[in-house]
Amino acid sequence: MKERVITFGDHNNLVGILTEPDKVNKNNSLPCVLMLNSGILHHIGPFRLHVVTARHLAAKGFTAFRFDISGIGDSVSVRGAEYDADRVISDIRMAMDILSLKKEISNFVLMGLCTGAANAHKVSMVDKRVSGGIFLDGYAYPTWRFYLKRYLPAILD
Repeated sequence: MKERVITFGDHNNLVGILTEPDKVNKNNSLPCVLMLNSGILHHIGPFRLHVVTARHLAAKGFTAFRFDISGIGDSVSVRGAEYDADRVISDIRMAMDILSLKKEISNFVLMGLCTGAANAHKVSMVDKRVSGGIFLDGYAYPTWRFYLKRYLPAILD
């Protein structure tokens, strides 16, 4: 397994860690797994989840890229510190662009926990290079049972 730091972005302000298997097969059809920030946690993920997962994937022949969106962790914000959905989508697409350019990768699976899952979903809707997603603790739609459990105790109190 090989790991190296890659800086990219319009102002070279984004930072990520590329984890590759020892033998990279150019004809390999395996997608690159892009690991997205969960909330304000940086690229190692909660309890080093992204580090361990990236290294395990590399042992199985996958390439993984964990990076910080602008304003989080090692990536510097150039437009302001506020959360902006368009900025996040742009940052993720720039990560795919640099990997496509430097590593000739054209197929991606986006992995995200919580906010990362929501961001992965947003990007997967607008970029055809995304072939799959791993959404951990992502969207949850309230059902009638949710409302019953949430509000009935307060009503009965």
